[in-house]
Amino acid sequence: MGSRGARLIALAISWALIGIWAMTSAMTAGTPADELPAGIALFYFVAAMFHACAAVGAKRAAKLVSAALLIALFAEVLSVHSGFPFGAHQHAAAIGPKFAGAPVRLILDWFGIAWPAWLISRLAIGTDQGDSAIWSQVATALLTALIVTGADSAGVAIASTIRGYWAYDHPGGFFGVPLTDLGGSILTGFAIGLALSFLAQPKRLPPRSAGLFWALAPAFWILYAAQYALYPLAGRPLAAPPTVELADRVWRIHDIYEAAAVIAVLTMLPVALLALARLGQRTDRRAGDAAGRSRRGREAHVLEDPAPTEA
Repeated sequence: MGSRGARLIALAISWALIGIWAMTSAMTAGTPADELPAGIALFYFVAAMFHACAAVGAKRAAKLVSAALLIALFAEVLSVHSGFPFGAHQHAAAIGPKFAGAPVRLILDWFGIAWPAWLISRLAIGTDQGDSAIWSQVATALLTALIVTGADSAGVAIASTIRGYWAYDHPGGFFGVPLTDLGGSILTGFAIGLALSFLAQPKRLPPRSAGLFWALAPAFWILYAAQYALYPLAGRPLAAPPTVELADRVWRIHDIYEAAAVIAVLTMLPVALLALARLGQRTDRRAGDAAGRSRRGREAHVLEDPAPTEA
């Protein structure tokens, strides 16, 4: 099988995995942390890997994944042992296995989230067609960091309270999350965005006319936001308490879910819709160009072959 066939298969697998993840997330909305299916977050990480293979081939995709995971590992381990960049905190056993004190799940999440955010950034800024200027790469990386942090801000509100995945030494006002956590997310997302920009060789990315490739990232982002919107609707198990307490603060669980839904809708949907609009804009432009060429062709034909006049 040729390289093109392998990339098409990788693209099909990535769409299938996102579909499985979306259905599983919808069915488990509001489920307590200890009852969630093991490895549910792996679906979009593996989907991102296959999607990267569809974009730049398996060898270069391996470099992208390795770079992102190394940056994420460094940031997570450094934060666990020094408090920088996310703030001093401890992880609970519920978050799963750890490597050097950092949860494996969080390390994998970084690529699973940063890859689609990076593609959305390229569409939004217009660097998806191979613009390799330094300022373009920096702008793409910065927007990637902000998009990732927008998604992360919805997740940490739930993870630090309802899920109880971690606890900060100095809780902040955002559902116990300090501003250092959001700052660390921006810094780490920016570093990963830069690595993707310089390692992916943007000129090798599929053209924007490859709609199924480019549409996956904004489609995933819309589904990712939708899962937060489902949490308030799912309610809570009857045996679960109506509130959660953290340090000297008490929050209603339903209020946390609603806040996360609002954050997700306002930070994730706009960039995803903008990316889809960019794709549609390109399609409209191609149709307009084709119509223009056809019209010019007809005009040229009329000029070259005037109608015969009567003698």
